[in-house]
Amino acid sequence: MKNQQIKAALEVARYAHNHSPFYREYLADRDLEDFETLPFLTGTLLREQGERLLATSLGEVARIRTFSTSGSTGSPKRIFHGNDDCQRTIAFFGEGMKRITPEGSTVFILMSDAKPGSIASLLKEGLSRYHRQGIIFGRPQHLEETIAALAAADCLVGMPADVYYLCKKAPELKIPSVLLSADYVAPGIIRTLEELWQAKVYTHYGLTETCYGLAVQCPELRGMHLRNDDFYLEIIDPVTKRLLPLGEMGEIVLTSLQKSVMPLIRYRTGDLGKLSDTPCPCGYLGPSLEGVYGRVENRKSPINIHRLDDLILAEKEVFAYEATLTENKLLLKIEGDIEADKLASHLHLLVEARHTVCPPWESSGKRSLHIR
Repeated sequence: MKNQQIKAALEVARYAHNHSPFYREYLADRDLEDFETLPFLTGTLLREQGERLLATSLGEVARIRTFSTSGSTGSPKRIFHGNDDCQRTIAFFGEGMKRITPEGSTVFILMSDAKPGSIASLLKEGLSRYHRQGIIFGRPQHLEETIAALAAADCLVGMPADVYYLCKKAPELKIPSVLLSADYVAPGIIRTLEELWQAKVYTHYGLTETCYGLAVQCPELRGMHLRNDDFYLEIIDPVTKRLLPLGEMGEIVLTSLQKSVMPLIRYRTGDLGKLSDTPCPCGYLGPSLEGVYGRVENRKSPINIHRLDDLILAEKEVFAYEATLTENKLLLKIEGDIEADKLASHLHLLVEARHTVCPPWESSGKRSLHIR
């Protein structure tokens, strides 16, 4: 499979070189027959070059997504999707959900909105193709209203902290299956959903750059199966840029295998993960994404939001929290109870906790550690 993917990746690189103003310059004088010598595309370049990455006319663009990533400065990223990109994502979403939900299931989507081309609308379309009903609820606004609505759910798709909070507040719901996406998933979140709801918990990994879908777990829960026909993944050392072997954690790099409107050639995602070639009993062929471990930037510091999630959301009395790091202490707004001294000993840092109600959906986007 790897050889076939590299062959397809090189074909896309040649296509991009011939049709994209950016790639025409960026891949000039490069050997377009030797994939591993091609340069990496960074988030900074993508942000700066924007429309110049297009390999088609603007008339073939179905949707433009403009957003800023946490920690970035300057202009936001602009990602261009064609209708074919959306159709491939719909197919991927439909196939993935077919495997983890019975026919006729009602799936509540607690993210995004119903606009054409949004992650929720693409997921709803994918579900409908396999006779599942998708209900776009959006991120929760009112706790009681959300809990009442979810009584009709057979499956829930949402951001990890949101779903964790709902589970802690309404353990009686007992939703059979949950798909977590769009942010880092701490082990304590999965454990809580399994214990309180007796739910089967799946994880999904995707990026706006991939038109949202990229990898999802099957019922065997062995790892996330990839869109191998659409993207080729590599893992590199984020410092040396050296390719890493299977089983080693590093930065996820992806390359488009389809001639899309905005092809990505060796795009550095900024996310940490590792690949595995362990066969899956479900019959899936190809590498699996064994895990996604947060952002490269976040992991550079010993005090980061992912480590805090691992420690704090493992505590049974915690519902939600927000964290601010100052020069000499960690300030927590926390709903629930936590042993601040115990946490301080883990972090080797003074911890000051203030107890308050703080539903995670009051903050937009991915969770982050505030620096002051």
